Amino acid sequence: MFRPLVFSGGLLFFLMSLAADAQVVTAIGQNFTGSSYETDSQATPPDANGAVGPDYFMEFINGEAAFYNKTNVDTPIRITDVSFWSQAGVNISSDAVVTDPRVIYDPVSGRWFASQVDASATATDPTHLANNFLLGFSDSADPSGSWHGFIFRADPTTGRFADFPTLGVDANGVYLSGDMFHDSTNVGCGLVSIPKAALLGTTNISSRTWFGVMPYASRGEVLQPAICFDGSSSGNILSMGALAAPATRIRTSSLSPCKMPPATRPRTCLPPSSPSVRMSCRIILTWAIRCSIPCSRTAPPRYRRMMPG
Repeated sequence: MFRPLVFSGGLLFFLMSLAADAQVVTAIGQNFTGSSYETDSQATPPDANGAVGPDYFMEFINGEAAFYNKTNVDTPIRITDVSFWSQAGVNISSDAVVTDPRVIYDPVSGRWFASQVDASATATDPTHLANNFLLGFSDSADPSGSWHGFIFRADPTTGRFADFPTLGVDANGVYLSGDMFHDSTNVGCGLVSIPKAALLGTTNISSRTWFGVMPYASRGEVLQPAICFDGSSSGNILSMGALAAPATRIRTSSLSPCKMPPATRPRTCLPPSSPSVRMSCRIILTWAIRCSIPCSRTAPPRYRRMMPG
């Protein structure tokens, strides 16, 4: 059954418990101030993102990465996002900026995964140019330690511009998706999968698979690969059927392993009460709970009940 919980910031959290009579218990651990505009980063919007690991909370926003040790959250380690990638071995062009951060802690591998995209800081229209995905993983469960990073063309075939990247991970792979643009026009959704064993074992991304720029009509818009915290070897990709349509629906596509199916499989669901221009959902699969956390730059005021598969 569903148990909606509303948190500050307008996030609507849906929990589906395997036991109908199970009680959802929430407790606040530590409550502390994160990064502040102008003090820590002047980037706007911040595109705030974060994840919790065994000993750290990592905050990743436009302009900064911050690492909060749970035993002393008042003295976090802060570095710029450019320094974060530089220390991970990624060389960013001097005429480029990085944006749209994502970060995940994967308890199965005990590693952190982070991503952004780059864009030209000098072009009149950055979407006229091809851009890159940036992907990194930590060498341990300590996100303030060493990382390995990679930069590679987001669309290696047609050179479309990837915006609003999303990040997912399961037992088999790490997945990056982008909303693809050309000359400020949406042209489709893109997805790349990277085998996790090769990534972590040999720090190699040459075996990645690019699925191309796929039409919105068959895949939906703004793909979000599942984040499987239970060691599952397959997951779903969730997307909006059409962001601007009054009758939009949530779409899901299976992903197993590192392969896309030939067509989407729309699931039964109710549309958002007010379709968003920019909407993303983080889908977290665990042993007993499936959660959907709608989050966006301009999120709808509320959501009706969704029926995940």
